[in-house]
Amino acid sequence: MQKNITEFFNNLNELGTTERAALSHCVRKYLGEDQIPGSALAGFYKSLPVELSEDVEPIWFAVACLSCLWRDSEELSSEEIPLEEAVAQIIPEVFPLKHRMELLLKSLQSNDSYFLSSLYPIVQHVRQQSPETRIDFGKLLEDLLNWENPEHDVQKRWTKTIAKA
Repeated sequence: MQKNITEFFNNLNELGTTERAALSHCVRKYLGEDQIPGSALAGFYKSLPVELSEDVEPIWFAVACLSCLWRDSEELSSEEIPLEEAVAQIIPEVFPLKHRMELLLKSLQSNDSYFLSSLYPIVQHVRQQSPETRIDFGKLLEDLLNWENPEHDVQKRWTKTIAKA
């Protein structure tokens, strides 16, 4: 699985500016919706290293859109950090962010439109408050794919990280 995730993000980084812009535009408007513009879908499917099942495709699409909010790898720091750590770094400065994270952590499904669209404002806060921060979107994708694990390991790790902030 990790190999597929790495390949996916490498493929996304090789997309042209137009395709990346189409994907980043979708994060604001179309996450969880059926009417996604063809240019965004084309870039997404072009980047996929494997065929996906219908239940996980929305997760991969959402993370692809979120990752395209950053223009290219040159404007990012070299170190990637998990989303929950990036959020923990800025929570003291952005109080509503803690509430957004708490709501997200209560979600049971990671592939529904409400959950996926809830990620955008969180990532956007990170981008605005700490533009040099590079979110580890591969780790985010992996976490979202494991969100429904009965042991709730992802939610426990995120909660622990956020609680320390």
